Amino acid sequence: MLIHYINSANLSEKQLMRQCLVHVCFLISAIATAWTDKIVYSTTHKPH
Repeated sequence: MLIHYINSANLSEKQLMRQCLVHVCFLISAIATAWTDKIVYSTTHKPH
């Protein structure tokens, strides 16, 4: 994706917006995965 941003002059506005949307989706997915991981592994159990 970095190549597309560097060569953004060669892309149409629609193509560049599509690339940005895909990038934002990847970021949201990564944040959601990290948040889920934090919730799962941060639970503390009381001793029996």
